[in-house]
Amino acid sequence: DNDPEKSQMYYRSCAGVLFVVSLLVTALGLVLRGPIVAFLCADAAIAPYVDEYVTITLIGALPKIMLYLPVWYLRLDGKNAPVAVMMAVMSIGNIILDVLFVYVWNMGVFGAGLASVIATAAATLIGICCLIGKKCSFRYKPFIFRDWLEWKVIASSGVPSALNNLLSTVRLLIINAILLNYGGGGEVAVFTAVNGIAGFSECITLGIPQAATAMLGVFSGEQDNGSCKLLLKVELIVGAIFSAGFTAGFTVSALFGAAGRVWAAGLGEPAGLVFRLFC
Repeated sequence: DNDPEKSQMYYRSCAGVLFVVSLLVTALGLVLRGPIVAFLCADAAIAPYVDEYVTITLIGALPKIMLYLPVWYLRLDGKNAPVAVMMAVMSIGNIILDVLFVYVWNMGVFGAGLASVIATAAATLIGICCLIGKKCSFRYKPFIFRDWLEWKVIASSGVPSALNNLLSTVRLLIINAILLNYGGGGEVAVFTAVNGIAGFSECITLGIPQAATAMLGVFSGEQDNGSCKLLLKVELIVGAIFSAGFTAGFTVSALFGAAGRVWAAGLGEPAGLVFRLFC
């Protein structure tokens, strides 16, 4: 509706509620940690590892949840560069810390969880600093909507994405349970590796549409159909280019994977480590 004051009210309500929800999720998760671990893992032999990962993940729930505040509102404010920096810090930092914690310092599952939490916390801190900076048009002060209709509008915007994440998690839990019962831990490990590689495709299937969501929302609100059509055209072209590159890259990897493993083995442990991480 091109109403800056209403936008500020939405931002302030969402920011306050998101922070409170983050604290509640952390506290409730830690209290119910035992049942959560039992639900996720029925194998007593690996339950301690699951407990370690769940504990560090719950402790880091606040920055993981708060991350979405700057990710969405910075883009709505036209600040795409800080969001790109956040994602780079989180992704690259996670990889570097994983190598240090798991391979170098042998911290195991706890180290993997800690790496994720630290990298996400760093990205969230960068985003929050940009969000409260002078160059951002959003200004926070305590406020919360009292009209349930306003919360209905917020829910209608957020529920589809949240439901998608929830159903994806449920799908993984069901598949892991089936594989564990009928194939053992080896089958779960293989599925996890394949699913992790398939996650690269999300930069296309999710990244490109999400990158345009904020701009599309602005154009739609302004009833600028011409810009909406242009943005969708750009999305299709960029998506097609990246899809072709993604397919070609993994086809080459599949064809030359065996040769690469031999090459890495011949260069010794450092090259072998790099190859195992990325290939």
